[in-house]
Order: sequence, then structure tokens, then C-alpha cells
Amino acid sequence: MSLSPDAAARACVTLHSLLTQGRGARLGEAAVVSRRVHVLDPAHPEEVRVVVNADAGQVFYGRRVDERIVHVDVFHAVGEVDQRQIAGALRQAMARCQGCPGRCGLCESDLDWVDLQTALGGGRASGSLAYGQTTTLRQSHLNHVHLAVGWEQGGGLAGLPCLVDAVERSLQVQGLAIRRVERLVHEAGNGPKQDISDYASRMDTYLREPADSLQQDAERAQGMAETVGYMSSLLNLAEDFGSLDEVADALEAMASGEVSNWFERLARVEDKYTNMEKLRSAGLVSPAGPNTGLTEVGRRILDYLREHRQELNMEFKRLLRKLPWQGASKLTGPRVNLVRAETGRRLRVQPLVDGEWPGELAVPETVVAAMTRHRRSGAASLALERDDLRVVRRTRYRPVDICLVLDASASMAGRRLRAAKSLAEHLLMSTRDRLSVVVFQEKDVRVQVPFTQDIQTARAGLARVRPLGLTPLAEGVIGGLNYLKGSRARNPLLLLITDGIPTVPAWSLNPLEDARQASRQVAAAGVPFGCIGLEPNKEFLQGMVREGNGTLYSVDELEKEAMARIAQLERGKLVASATRP
Repeated sequence: MSLSPDAAARACVTLHSLLTQGRGARLGEAAVVSRRVHVLDPAHPEEVRVVVNADAGQVFYGRRVDERIVHVDVFHAVGEVDQRQIAGALRQAMARCQGCPGRCGLCESDLDWVDLQTALGGGRASGSLAYGQTTTLRQSHLNHVHLAVGWEQGGGLAGLPCLVDAVERSLQVQGLAIRRVERLVHEAGNGPKQDISDYASRMDTYLREPADSLQQDAERAQGMAETVGYMSSLLNLAEDFGSLDEVADALEAMASGEVSNWFERLARVEDKYTNMEKLRSAGLVSPAGPNTGLTEVGRRILDYLREHRQELNMEFKRLLRKLPWQGASKLTGPRVNLVRAETGRRLRVQPLVDGEWPGELAVPETVVAAMTRHRRSGAASLALERDDLRVVRRTRYRPVDICLVLDASASMAGRRLRAAKSLAEHLLMSTRDRLSVVVFQEKDVRVQVPFTQDIQTARAGLARVRPLGLTPLAEGVIGGLNYLKGSRARNPLLLLITDGIPTVPAWSLNPLEDARQASRQVAAAGVPFGCIGLEPNKEFLQGMVREGNGTLYSVDELEKEAMARIAQLERGKLVASATRP
């Protein structure tokens, strides 16, 4: 079922009328909605019986006041449905509905007021979904997905078309066809015969009649506080570890007792004990001994990570995308206006030129100009004149081909290298540019990530970078330059990231002079050149970058926020110079 906003609104009006009469209704072909209990007769599988004298809230949750729970069944071919995938689909539907002003009024927090059940289990849609495990309850849900929605909470009827559509889409993804309901039969009866005790689990629903409303409010507030705490802890750890996947690997290793295998995958001895200490400081790992497992809090956070991996990854990506706007360390370099690359356009608002067709009128700016002129002139009435008109001029630009030349020497281990990897991911998520990464260390220079716009490709290549050895800076710069030439990069940018000065020569016995010579080759090729380096090495790096007609950005530390802002500044110069109508 897929309804337009107008059709969904009309459906809600009809639903409200029928439900107020104590009746059930079909929503689409496969869903039945009412405030009553629904029963499927095995002898007539095409019929759904609505038990008119069995209020869903009273039967399922022991509520004293009726007409407060909306009961929805979405029927499908016989099979086991993953309840967590259903909950994920509902969450995405609610997130989409936030952009539907006045239509649904749904938000992700409304999942607190939705319970669901399938043949594999259920419970509160925002909870663990580990309830509803009795045999009779699971068997009775082999042919439908059950939803119970709090009438006085959440989105009410307005959001039901969105929820049903989300369930049907999830069923299709899971390979189960929806089953058409041919008829609804309304009759009095004794309600369901199956065991429904798990529907009303006090630990996993907010729909049960509260024995003590204050206690229930306190329990809910505590649960929400724990959820916020879990997300905050995991995002902080992801920032320290470099990615949420690294955190997941560590916690899974602790839970399974395979700590030694996890240690072997880490690049440096320092990282092993540093990361272990971070887990202990967060209270996730017991403090005694290197091979101890997770604490109770650690197990809860791991369960939360397993269940909410997708939302956490989305939030972590959102934070990466916003990096340049979160401040930066001290920068030494020119001030350049940033250009957002998400839309592929630059917008300028300018006065209308004589004889020019207005085209796209900038209404707010036009009104402001008219009001300003009116106030200055002291005229009795406000009248729009041609000189007040402001128009929008749009120009396009070419995306930039960015080659990150990354120092992977031993001194870059830990936070510095993680910051550089975060920079690469940030650029791919916040721009439409192509990105490549050339790594240099000891006597080795290699293209670690060929030009790509795919973040997974870049992430896989960067995951194999291990800090090692000395700093062959000249070889790294030339390696990046040669790769740009060989790949025929368009609108190229060579961006060098290093924490030191060269320690390995390329052509002579002087590594510093070789680095300057490499910079001169960049200048001769006419490739835009930027360098991010540490403040203590500023004097050498400034001279080297000057030879390449480039720009040095000297920072106190290689932090991801500072590097993201610098990268946007450098690419902003190229975007500005390459814009065209």
C-alpha cells in the first residue's frame, strides 16, 4: 500500500468514522484496523472477524477505559517475520514523516507507543523486541504482523497509513507476499483463545494500564535516560576508536572471550592498551586482568549497539558531515569563503540589471530593498519599483578531484591517523568530489585508495593502513603528483598531511632539499597544492610549500575538525575559480 498525503488524509477520516462506530476497516488490501480484537478463522482464511465486544486495550493490556488502543493486523503468506526489521521499517517511516508538515505528526519517539508481534517475537517497537516468545503466541502470528498503537499518544490515526505501508514494504524485503483480506465479519465473541500474557509485559510496554502513573513515568524517564547514555557512550567511543565498527569488534571480542584475537588485529601495542583503557574508563570492561569480559553495563550497551547499529552509524556519519562547522585549532593560512557542494550550485542574489529579464525573483531580498528605500525616502505609501528587484543568479561548478597524500610513518599512529581517515570519509559524505589517498612510509609509496566517490571503497582501503617507519616526504609528494597526472584528474587538488619533516631522501643525501625539489615539480605541473602540518615544523614546511606555489596550514595538532575545515577551504578556492553560469 502506498498512499499520497491527500489519500492518506481521506483514509484517516473514513477510519475515524468506522472506528467511532466500533467497527473495523481494511487499510489497503492486507491490513485490518479497529479498536477491537481481530480473529482469523482457519476454515475461512480469507475472512477476518472483528470481535465487537472485545476492546483491544482491555483484552491485551487490562485498561479500565476502552477506545484507547488501535489494533492493526497486516496479513501475509505463512512464514516467520523478523520483528526487528519491522521495527526498523517503522522507525524509517516515522523519520520520513517528519518532513510531512501537518499530515502525520509522527516522530521516532512515537515508537514508544507502538507494540508489535510476529512469529519470532515482539514487544515495544522501541525496545529489545525479545518478548512474545510463548509457543501459542508465536504460532498464532505466522500469518500476520500485529501492531497496537496508543490512541491518546503518538501519531494516532493520522500516522496509520505510514505505519502499514512500512510494514508491507518490510514484508516484501523479507520475501513474504502480503495476503489480501476479502471480507470483514463483525460479531460478538469471547476474544482470542491464544496466550496473550506477553502482550502486557510490564517491563516492555507503555500501553498497559498503569497501576501507578508516577512510577511508570519514572521508569520511562529512566529508560530514555539510559538510551541517551548508551548512544552518547558509543558515539564517543567511535570517535576515539575511529569508527563504530571498531567499537563493535572490541565489544564482541570481550563478550565472546576472544580478546587475544582482537589484540592481534590492532596495529600497535600502544593502541591495544589505550583502547582497553578507554573501555574500562567507560565502565564497559571489568578492571581486573587483560582478558576479563564485559560488565553488566557493557553487555547492555552491546545489546543496544546490535539492535541500533543502523541509527548509530547514521548519527556518526552526520557528525562527520558537520565537522568543518564545529570549530578548529589555530590555523595559519588565507581566509576563503566556503562553498557548499551538496547541491552542485552557487547562489548569488544581485540587483536586476537594466534591460535584463528578471528570471528567478529573490522575494525576501526584494521586499527588504523596497522597505529600506521607502523608509529612507519618507514616502506615504510603499510601492515596489524596478530598482528594488533582486534576482537569483545560479552558477554551476566542477567537482574537485582531491588527492590526499598521507604520512603513515610511525609518529602518525593513533589519534592522528584516525583523524586523517575521518577527514577522507567526511569529504566523501559532504561533497560530490572524487577522492584518492596516496600513503607514504619508510621507503614505500602506494595508492591506497584510487579515485572514488564511494565511502565503503575508501573505508576498506584506509582500514589497511598501518603506521610504520620513517618519513619519505619527497617520494610521497611525487607519488601523489604522478598519480594525478596518470589518472587525468580534472580540477585537481594535492593535499599533503604530515606531522613531521622528511627523514628519508629521494634523489640526494639531503631529505629536506629533496622535499623542496618535489614541491617545485608540483608548481611546474600547475597543480594546486595545500599542506597541513604541525606548528613545530612550520618553518621548514612553509619554505617547502612556497616552492610549490601552495598554502601551508599550521595546526597545533592533527585533529579531524581542523583538517576538515582546511580541506573545505582549499577545495573552496578551486570551486570558486571553476564556477560557471
